[in-house]
Amino acid sequence: MPQVDGIKKGLMSDSVVILDIEYMDAKRFPDAENLQSFRDRLALKMQRQSMPDVLLVGDDIAFKFAQTERDKLFAGIPIIFLGVNNIAQALKMDEDIQFTGVVEKASLGATLNLAVTLAQDDGRIYVISDPSKTGRINFDHFLQTEEYKKHQSRIEVLSLVDMSYQDLSEKLRELKAGSVINLLSAFQDANGVTKSERGITGLLIENTSVPFVHPWEAHLGHGSMGGVVVSHYEQGRQAGKLATAVLSGRSPADIPVVGSSPNKLVIDYEVMNAFGYEIDQMPAGAEFINFPETLLGEYKEYAFIGGVFLVLQSGIIFLLVILNRRRRIAEKSHHESQKRFRDFANSSSDWFWEMDDQLRFSYFSGRFEEMTGVHPSKLLGKTREETGIPGVEKDVWEKHLATLRNHEPFREFVHPRDKNGEIVWVAISGEPAFDPDGHFLGYRGTGSDITERRAADEALRAALKTTEQANQSKSNFLAMMSHEFRTPLNAILGFSDIMRQQIFGPLGKKEYTEYASDIHDSGKHMLALVNDILDISAVEAGKREFEREEIVVSQLLEEGARSMRQYAIDRNITVDVDPCSTAPKLNSDRRAVMQILYNLLSNAIKYTAPCGRVVLSSSIENERLTIQVSDTGVGIPEDQLPDITEAFTRSHSDPLIAQEEGTGLGLAIVQSLTHELGATLFFESTVGKGTTVIVAFPMEA
Repeated sequence: MPQVDGIKKGLMSDSVVILDIEYMDAKRFPDAENLQSFRDRLALKMQRQSMPDVLLVGDDIAFKFAQTERDKLFAGIPIIFLGVNNIAQALKMDEDIQFTGVVEKASLGATLNLAVTLAQDDGRIYVISDPSKTGRINFDHFLQTEEYKKHQSRIEVLSLVDMSYQDLSEKLRELKAGSVINLLSAFQDANGVTKSERGITGLLIENTSVPFVHPWEAHLGHGSMGGVVVSHYEQGRQAGKLATAVLSGRSPADIPVVGSSPNKLVIDYEVMNAFGYEIDQMPAGAEFINFPETLLGEYKEYAFIGGVFLVLQSGIIFLLVILNRRRRIAEKSHHESQKRFRDFANSSSDWFWEMDDQLRFSYFSGRFEEMTGVHPSKLLGKTREETGIPGVEKDVWEKHLATLRNHEPFREFVHPRDKNGEIVWVAISGEPAFDPDGHFLGYRGTGSDITERRAADEALRAALKTTEQANQSKSNFLAMMSHEFRTPLNAILGFSDIMRQQIFGPLGKKEYTEYASDIHDSGKHMLALVNDILDISAVEAGKREFEREEIVVSQLLEEGARSMRQYAIDRNITVDVDPCSTAPKLNSDRRAVMQILYNLLSNAIKYTAPCGRVVLSSSIENERLTIQVSDTGVGIPEDQLPDITEAFTRSHSDPLIAQEEGTGLGLAIVQSLTHELGATLFFESTVGKGTTVIVAFPMEA
């Protein structure tokens, strides 16, 4: 390896130095299992032999590993790094007592310029990157280069973050002649499959007929056209010199980190010739490898003087050609960008606008006048404060002006416009623009006609208000009518009960007594229905008042069970109570909670067959106090659960199970009361096995 050869060269001294090399292979296998296996093997090895005098680590993954283990595996060992692309992190080690080293700063922009030089005027630059840690770092740095920003319109990224090697191969076979590949990294694909450097070269050569460049020397001589490459040999040599200094007694803290990377432009002559390029098409100052031997090599002393003149002449001509070519490319790119922007602006249903650094309007696209009825000339060269907008509330207007003065982005600034006597509503959004030095350049933004959207919103709000009013009227009517029903019902119940018990003497025929009992039972059923309607309508109308108090939950459960015990005994059903001993007191309305329990217990007993069981319990779950009513009844079908709390809905109609028809309002009342008390209602049910109803109260309730 060039790095190892360079390290050996930098370590040459009178002393004998033993190199012990460990290969992490983390670029091909970056998973945690591989890294842990490497650490375990290295730890075992270091336990069985003497500690090294100096540790050298090459690349970002090894650098991070050394940082993680500095106080464990490598405690007290001076550490020298090389091949680290994370420049900022590497330079932070400048005064570290344990670290020093050499950074690796790839010439990403310069290599991209080489790719642009090699590509034809209509050719594209295809950039290949991968999801490895080094690959992501290099790709982020690549996006920040001035060269990328300059040539962005010609670049297409083939990212192995989203592609497999198979996908990449298919894409490579589609590349047209005249294009160039700029290979950043391809050690790993989206499926986690990895390839060696030779495997990557093979993939490119087998699947495409366009050249590729690479900012590292690993692919030189193996298919790469070349690039402004990092010299791993020189990196290793410099790291070896740093190691020699440490072995001589210097502390890493006293040895500055080498912050410059020794890079050079190298071209593979054989690859260049195979793709039909000439030497004079290559940038000045390039070094060539695989150059054929000629008579020039034998008589170079005699040709030197003539060569100097030729180089000077060729250099001047070449420079003029390159400058002219770049000017033409730049002009073409500029015209294409302008045309593309005009096409977008003209085809968009919205409009575009710009302000200068003084917040004066400088541009409106053609759709502006069509959508607003305002000619751009009335606004161009003026600020918002000078133009004003009628119909905007003062505080909203002042807030918008403050946003502009503070150069902040804004979204959906809504205001009206008078369009030929018709009011239209528009929404404006803007983004501040700054130059690379942070100086404010102005605003760029868009505008939209939202008149129809606003009208739809207003119609929806009006419909909701009408619905709420109708619902309130319904609840008020039901509450009033329920009160009116109670008076005659109480009379019917009272008189029928007197007749049934024959308080004033026998009625005569026994049928009269039976009829009186039927009247009394029917009246009780109707009164229960009226009471349920009154309860639910009172809650919905907001007329039921709740008085909160501290309630001991265990006592509440016992009271609820007692109230339903006779009903359960009549149906041969067991009712058990299982309170939580650590439950705090419940702060709620006692009558409302008892009504919830009564309705839930009544339902549970009603829909449980004889010899069944009902359990009333409490618990603390997720900072909530819950009360559960569980039964071994018929259960509720899954498709009925979403509607089970709707008024007049019954969960089961089997007369052998539910012997009383009921009102169908029990669970609706429970749902309404639960909501008003700030609690939540849950159902868990399996047909044929039973149902559990859970009422969860917040602990602070």
